[in-house]
Formats: sequence, structure tokens, C-alpha cells
Amino acid sequence: METLPDELLCLIFNHLHKIDLFYSFQNLNQRFQRIIVPYLYSIDLTQETISYKHFLIFLQEILPQHGHLIRSFKLDNQRQLKLILPYIHHLTRLQSFTLNIDPPTHHVDECLKKILSINSSLQSLSILNIPQSLENISSFIKQALTSLTLFYQSDLNCCYRTPKIPFIRCLTISITYLNTIAQLSQKLINLEQLNLSIMSNRDLINVPFFEVPNTLLILKLEYRCFNRDSDNINSENLEKILNIFKNINTLILIIFNGYRDLSNYDYFQHLINDFVHLQTFEYYIETQYQPDDRFMNIENHPFPNYTASTLSQSRSQSRIPYECQANFLTLRDFQELLQCTKLDVHLNRYYITFPSSEFHDQVQFNNLNTIIFNAQNGISYPQIMQHLISVINQAPNLHIIDCYGNDLRGIKEFLQTMFLSKTSAKKITHLKLIMDRYSGDYYTEFLNDLSTIFPNLKFLQFPCVEKFISTNPTTLAEVIENLRKSFHKLTHFKLRINSGNDPKQNPFQTYKRCFKKEQNLHKSLFYKVKRETYWPFGYSFHIWL
Repeated sequence: METLPDELLCLIFNHLHKIDLFYSFQNLNQRFQRIIVPYLYSIDLTQETISYKHFLIFLQEILPQHGHLIRSFKLDNQRQLKLILPYIHHLTRLQSFTLNIDPPTHHVDECLKKILSINSSLQSLSILNIPQSLENISSFIKQALTSLTLFYQSDLNCCYRTPKIPFIRCLTISITYLNTIAQLSQKLINLEQLNLSIMSNRDLINVPFFEVPNTLLILKLEYRCFNRDSDNINSENLEKILNIFKNINTLILIIFNGYRDLSNYDYFQHLINDFVHLQTFEYYIETQYQPDDRFMNIENHPFPNYTASTLSQSRSQSRIPYECQANFLTLRDFQELLQCTKLDVHLNRYYITFPSSEFHDQVQFNNLNTIIFNAQNGISYPQIMQHLISVINQAPNLHIIDCYGNDLRGIKEFLQTMFLSKTSAKKITHLKLIMDRYSGDYYTEFLNDLSTIFPNLKFLQFPCVEKFISTNPTTLAEVIENLRKSFHKLTHFKLRINSGNDPKQNPFQTYKRCFKKEQNLHKSLFYKVKRETYWPFGYSFHIWL
């Protein structure tokens, strides 16, 4: 490899895991060190692609020596957070930090305080729905931190106790209540740019008018019109929101599923008539109604039917995660199916409420990322299943499947039928199997059969039914080994179990001792036990492989 040019080495290294790359080639010589150092500038642990073994190498071998090289760092879950806390002090030169922990724990505030205390150059902070933390960390925010992102921010009732934060210039936030912005406006007194995504129309009409900081110049508003609301409600909500920000000089308006009036250019311009200081106005509109000719760059698509835009496609892409669940039983029209991110399907009680002719090859269900199946009676509805197969094959971002059923062989046959397309099956990275613990069937080849359907699984939830327990009465070592052999990309395994008093009937404590031994002695996995809120006497083992 010494004779290969730098460009070819970079092409090779791009196919390696960053941790493997750095662990294998660090300190080899000056040339290799120079090439691999940039790979540490940005570390993203939010994709569930890192194994426990790799994570330990990162913590114990890489972070202590090279933590100062990391500029951007993203954490995803409580397991990662708990393990990394003793090493967090090595991240001394961060410019961007993202913490996606839900639900929040006391470790969150501890982590944020440490990061803010030791990183005077931190410029950007992103937090997932943790309102209490804003109050707790406000005194640690330094002057360099100018960008704050709050995802899925439902409410900020504690915000009134938060002192003013003068350094934040840019706020990116997704909200369900406009009152959240009202409270933040009183704290972020020097805010210059607001990237706002409205996740729900709930309670927008009843919020009183409030003042935003005089320093606010730029608003990027993402607004979704909901089919369950009338055009009048959607129109009134949008106009009320815009009226709050009429003193800005730059407006970027992104509208999805636009109501009819938004296809009228005169009405569209009416929305900004009171913006007396407006210098720049850009827009992107998706609507099923044809815009009139005065709009810019009108395009006709299969669904949504039309777009009109002054923005490039990359600039019109939503930066903020969006969630919208629909149920096939209550779908009002095809447009609602196009909007939803999560689709709940009960095949034994499903009926079509929109013309089947709207299913064709050009339709793309771009928002859909999750489908919930009830596989028990699915095979009995071939016409309906064909529609669902079309949805699956034409949903490029679908990667999560929740599947209910009582018979693993039946589930396997159902999933094989639904995912005949290998391209669609390879997209699936998360699979949850939910079964009745008493009637649920189990056979030892199931996991291997499942791996042939979904070869790229990273997360698997499995039910601990009675036949599974009788097959594995004392240990799960063989099951864990089979998982590693069958699913080469699997890093997270969740086993749901009922904790009984009789170990012969349910070896909860036996399995727990098995995992504890693997974690403490062999360090081959990390596990955590959680109580299942909606399952009496139920627990789950969360295993990081």
C-alpha cells in the first residue's frame, strides 16, 4: 500500500468503517497519519451502524489520544451516553454537538454541561426534545455558540425560568405549539435567523399575538397543510403565523400539501403585503392544484401534482424530521397516504377509500419510513396486498417494519410475499416482531430464514415466546452467535420477556446472568433491562452486539 497514490488510498478508506480505519493505520507513518486524520473530524453515532466492539475501541483507544481532532460529534441513545460520559472530557475542540436522547435522563444535563464547559469554540448545538435542559445549561453557554437546534419541541413550560441567552443568533426548531416560540423569543434576545417547522395545527388559532426580537431578519418557515383541516383553517393558521414575523427582511416559505388558495398568485402575494421591510422572498410549494402562470418554475409531477419554486431542490429539502401517522382503515384520500411517514395497516379490517387507479409506477411515497403490519390474515387479501406491495416498492425511504402475528412461519411467508423485491427488502434496517407469548410459535431456523429476506437489518426486536424459552432454557449464547452469523450488519437486538417467579417457566434471571457474564467478562456485548410500560410484568433486554 505504500506505493499507492493518496487518491487511491482515499477511495479504499472510504469503504472502511472510520473506527477500523483509524485503529488500524494510526501512527503507522507520517503519510498515513496525514491521510486518515480528516476522517476523525466528523463522528456520527446516530445511525445504529456501530457495534459494541467498535464503540469500545473508539472509547478506549481512539478518544483518549485523538479526541481533540473531532470537530463534529453526534450521539444517539442512552447506552452510548452512559458509556461515553467518563471519556467526554477528551472532546475539547468541538464546533458542533448533537444529542438525540429520548426520553431524557439525568445524564443528558451532565453531558451538556461538560461539553459546554470544555469547548469554548462550540458553535452549534442540537438537542432532541429536552426542554428542561435549556434552563439547566443556559449558564454554561459561551459566546461562540451561535446556533441552536431543538427537534420535536412540544412545549417549553419551564422556559420562563431560563435566563436570557444573548449569544444565539440562529434557532432551528420543530414545534407543535406556537407558544414555544413566544417563550423562546423572550430568552433569545439577539436572534437573527429562525428556521421554523410547524409539526401540527394544534392550538395555533388560540395563541395570542407576541413580539419577536427586533434583531430577527430571516425566517425560513416549513408549513404542512393537513387534510383533516379545512382550507379556511389552514389559511387562517398560515396568515396568523406570518403576521407575527412581518418585520423581517428575508422570508423563505416552504409549503407542503398546499391548500387551493396557494395556487392563486394574487392570494400568495397577499400573504406578504404587510412585510414592509421585505427584501428577499423565496418559496417552494407542493400542491394538488395547478398554480397560475405567474409562479416561477412550475412543474407537473405524478404526486403531489404540482410544484412551484424559486428554490433549488436541495434548498427545498426539509432539514427537520417530520412525523405524520395514517391508518389504512381511516384514510380519507390518496393525498393523506402521500403525506404520512408512518402507515398502520390491519389487513383483516382494511378497505380501500381511494381509487386504486391512483397506484401506478410513477408515484413516489417519499415521506413514508415506517409500516405497521398485522400479518395474521394478510394472505387472504391478495388485491389489497398488491396495493401494499406497490407502496413498499415505491417508498424509497422506507426502512422500519413493525409486524404483529402469532405464527413465525406465517410471518415469514407474509414478509416474503410483501418483499419479493430484493431492492425493497434491502432497504429495511429495523424490524420489530410482536407476538402473543402463549400462542406464539417458534422454530430454530427462523432467524436464518429472516436474514435471507432482510440481509441489512441493524435492529431486531424479537418476542420471547414459550417455545423459544423451551429451546433456550438456560442460555442465549447460541442465539447471539447465530444472530452475528446470520445478520452481518445487526448491532441491536431487543428481546421482550415476561419476568415470572418460576425460572422453569420463564428464565428471566437466567438470561440476565448470561448477559451480565458476556458484558463483564468477555466484553462482547452491552445489555440493559427495561420495564415495558404497556405490558404487565413485561421486561425487555436491549442488547448491543
